[in-house]
Order: sequence, then structure tokens, then C-alpha cells
Amino acid sequence: MSHAHAIAIIGGSLAGLAAARVLHTAGHRVTVFERAGADFATRGGGLGVDLALATAVGGNPPPPHLRLPRRLLWRAGERWSEPAAEDVTAYGALWGWLASGLPPEGLRHGAEVLEVRDGTDGVTLRLADGGVGEYTLALCADGGRGAGRGWVEATPRPPTYAGYVLWRGLCPRSALAGPLAALAGLSINSLPDQHFVAYPIPTYAGDTAVDAQLINWGWYRPTPAAAAQVLLQGPSR
Repeated sequence: MSHAHAIAIIGGSLAGLAAARVLHTAGHRVTVFERAGADFATRGGGLGVDLALATAVGGNPPPPHLRLPRRLLWRAGERWSEPAAEDVTAYGALWGWLASGLPPEGLRHGAEVLEVRDGTDGVTLRLADGGVGEYTLALCADGGRGAGRGWVEATPRPPTYAGYVLWRGLCPRSALAGPLAALAGLSINSLPDQHFVAYPIPTYAGDTAVDAQLINWGWYRPTPAAAAQVLLQGPSR
């Protein structure tokens, strides 16, 4: 595309914002439609980040991150440690970094897209609030359960169970004692029927100072589908 186009992006999570940053930087008029009524700057947990890819998408400086210098593994009573260079961040910090490079009018929360119709010169979007917009192109980045699958796949594939349940959470480093309080690497405790992962990440606001960091943890447990259904329903009342 050699000149500016009006482009709609359906879905305002990481994929949608990454696409928006690239297209905005290229000079196009981008509008991201996100049906959630609030932003994602205080949501999610820890995740790895490819800094080269991130800066190619959003430019410098890179998103707030920590570089974990070691990988630690406990298995069958044995402990291994090896050098590593794992770059990690918080979902909310990465989301905020991507969103900060877009104009305020380019990101619309509480804007649910009900329909995308092809036209001779582009596409038409119809919104839940009655609004209608004309765009050169629409990109669907609205996740596995989003309506976008029905627009781009002849037969949308339903989600399938991965075979395990994950409990995950965050804890301020300052609230911990013992080894976790001093954790500086990626820690993995592997057991025959489950494993536990923990590592430090920046705060949602991107603070990387040691005393401000969060410990991101995840407990993975293979679970039959029927048992997982019971677990995910929570305790009966």
C-alpha cells in the first residue's frame, strides 16, 4: 500500500495492538475495536518477550522487561542450574507499551463489532451501539472465542481441551520470604504428574526495581477433561 488507508482491527489484545502499531507507523489510519469496556493495562500475568521482534513492531525503547540470568530445574530430588538469557515481562506492561504508541482515537473500548460486510471498495463494520464504519481493510484479532472466526473460516473450529489445568497468580516479591524472595531466574519444579514454574516480572506499570517486582507463578497439572470440568466450576455453595 503506497498511501494511507483506513484500517479496522477487531480485538484490542496484544495481537491487535501489535498490528495497529505497525500499520500506524507505516502511516495508515488505524482504529482498534475492543468490546471490553476497560483497557488491559492491569490484566494478565508474566510472559516471555522477544525484544528484537518487539522493537521491530513498536520501536525503541523496548517494552519494560527483566532478563533472567539463570534457569533452575528441580526434578526427582535433583537440582540443575544453567546460564540463560530469558527476557520476560508482564502482560499489562506489554499491553500498555503497545497502546502508548497509538493516538487516543485509535483505540476504542466498549466497541463490539457485530458484523463485517465485504464491499466493492473495502469493508463495512456494524457495531453493537448502532454505529457503522467504512474501511479499506479489516483485520480480525479477537481470539479463539471471538466472532471473527465466523467471518474468516468457512467452518469455525471449536476450542479443544489441552489436557491440563493451570493455576496461575502473581505475588509481590516484598511479601515473600526464603528462596522465592531472592528468585532471580526461571525456576521449574518438575514432578511426575505436575510441575510448578516461578519467575520475577516487572509491575503492570513497568517498574523493574527489585523491591517492586512481582513473582509470577504457575502450577500445571494434567487432568482428565471430566475432572477439569468439575475443577473449573469451583466449589459448590
